[in-house]
Order: sequence, then structure tokens, then C-alpha cells
Amino acid sequence: MDSECVVFAPAPDFDPARLHGTTLVVPAPGSSQMLGQLAVDLILAVPGRQNKKLQRLRRAGLLRSRWVAPVVGCDAVATSARPPSGTPSYALEVFFADADEGGAGVAVVQFRSEVQKGAGAAFAAELADWASATGLARVVVLAGADASRRVDAQLAANPD
Repeated sequence: MDSECVVFAPAPDFDPARLHGTTLVVPAPGSSQMLGQLAVDLILAVPGRQNKKLQRLRRAGLLRSRWVAPVVGCDAVATSARPPSGTPSYALEVFFADADEGGAGVAVVQFRSEVQKGAGAAFAAELADWASATGLARVVVLAGADASRRVDAQLAANPD
């Protein structure tokens, strides 16, 4: 593994060229209450009944980074609708759904491990470099914000 970048290790049955032109959904590591990771777990475990693309999300491979501790656990996306596959979960997993006719595919990253303390900016830069080199069309970052950090002007603001 190149120690200076994020590396994608595709699943044996996945062609990484399929990522070109897709949207990447990634949780912001270390965001408030791990809201991004929880949102991704919901996307993976309870796909929207109206969104056929999300129902087709399958494990495409793993991301590796020197900034993220390696971990292995049990199949984290198993549900009654998606029985355990016997495939373990890893620190950074990539799930993918093909494009609809005339549309773009979607890739979703899930974090199962923390980014090393103080390495968030370096990891984000490397992930952005990987996304660019892979030809991803856009990156959507899911994050939470701590409401207690708002300033008085924000608390008094009209939400309209």
C-alpha cells in the first residue's frame, strides 16, 4: 500500500472503472454524534422502498489509509431482508449501485474505525485526491453539527 494516499481495493467481482462519473456519499469522520456514520448505516440497512438504486447497493471494495486504524468485525449490514453473508466488515468499506438508464451510479463509504487524532485534514485531502483520480462526479459529505456551539445571533435567527 502506498503510505501517502488512500487506496481502493476492489472486491473480486467489481471493476473500479464503474466508479467513474458516480456520486460518492461519505460520512464526515468525527462529526458530532457520529451522525454521518449513522446516516450511512440507515442507507445500507434500510434502503428506501421508493429508491430502487439504494436497494441495489452492494459491497464494492475497501479503502485503506494510513490515517485509519484497521479493524474487522461481523457483517454490519445484515438485516432480516439482507441475511448475513459471512463477509466481515472492515474499517472503510465502499458500497456501489449501478446507474439507472440515463442516470449516474452511487457509491457510499462507511467508516467502522476512527481517523487518527489530528489527521482529519490529511485524510480528507487524500480522500479528495482519490475521488478526483477515480473520476467521481461529486462527493456528498454527511455530517452532524453540535447545536450547543451556535452563537447568540444564530439562536435568535428566524429559520425562514
